[in-house]
Formats: sequence, structure tokens, C-alpha cells
Amino acid sequence: MTAKIAHELVEVSPEESAQNLPRPVWIRLPKPGCLEYWSHLSRATIERLLKLPGSPIVSRVITQPGTPGRGVRVILLQSLLDYIAAQPSVPPAALVPPVTPPNPAAGSRRPRSRKRKGAGDS
Repeated sequence: MTAKIAHELVEVSPEESAQNLPRPVWIRLPKPGCLEYWSHLSRATIERLLKLPGSPIVSRVITQPGTPGRGVRVILLQSLLDYIAAQPSVPPAALVPPVTPPNPAAGSRRPRSRKRKGAGDS
């Protein structure tokens, strides 16, 4: 990627260009199956957060006159980022359920499967 700086073309890596992007005020919901660029949340997660009672995330629907029920939902990015920052941090160990070690006294025997009688068996 190239960027024009002081009338010169300078090579810029994708990582550097992402760091230098100005943060938008409003964002659209990501396409289904994709993550939103700034929060890294999925469309379904953002929709769930918007539907919470008393959700602090600000959103608007922009419609054209004469087209009821159709429009573009935009979200105030700072309200989404503030909501994420206000959540309590959970240690990673609390997210993983404990693993129960196998019981050595029980052994590792599997139950035998019954042999089915076929048409040739009597």
C-alpha cells in the first residue's frame, strides 16, 4: 500500500496503515459471519448488545423517505467501545471449565458390542 505524504509516495505496511486510520464516529454492522473492524465483535453479538434493556450503545437507522422497514443501522462507535471497556475483566482460567481426571479404578474397558445375527447365521 502506498500513501502520499508531502508529495512523495511512501510504502506503508497494512499494519501501519491500520494504526494511522482515523477512528470513525459511526460504524455499520458487519456483514454476517464477519467481525467489526474496531471492536472485533460479530454482527450477532452487536445486535444482542443493542437489544439489551437500557443498552448504553447508541444506534440509529437511516432510511430513505417512502421505504418503511428498510434502512441502514449505524452505531456510535465510542458508545460501543465504552460499553466494552466498562465490562469487568474475567481471568482466562474462569472461562475454561475444569477438566475431570479419569478414574483409574474404573479401568478403561469399553462395553462389548453384541454380535448381530445375519441372514446366514442360525
